[in-house]
Amino acid sequence: MAIVRKHRGVSEFFNRISMLLNVVGGSSKRRDMIRDINLKEMSKALGCGQLETGTGLNQEQSLQRPGDTRWSSHYKSLKSLVGMFSTIVKVLEIVEKDKKDWKIRDQASNLLEYFRSFDFVLYLHLMLTILGTTNILSLALQRKD
Repeated sequence: MAIVRKHRGVSEFFNRISMLLNVVGGSSKRRDMIRDINLKEMSKALGCGQLETGTGLNQEQSLQRPGDTRWSSHYKSLKSLVGMFSTIVKVLEIVEKDKKDWKIRDQASNLLEYFRSFDFVLYLHLMLTILGTTNILSLALQRKD
């Protein structure tokens, strides 16, 4: 990850992801907001027949904080971001309208602008591809056989 961060665009991408985790996951109120929005969307999708039900399906999702020493933690963090993207955008839009904490409000506004950019989409898919491949390799190298 230290080598990857030498690239300015990728470094900015991961800095924004870190900022997102601080803004969205930084308070219990916003974590509850994520949980409530996910629950509403899941109930709606189940009612429309868009989701299947069964053991292990449709479990509660949360954003995972990556650690710099583990490739797989960054991969899991980006996968959870993709899976919860619409929920995260809704929470950021709510935070952006909050008049109490101007610092968090400005960060949410900047994150929304970045999430709508081509650079974000490019780096997200690029890093998911690279980290997905390295995750497969890492898991294979950790097997005992």
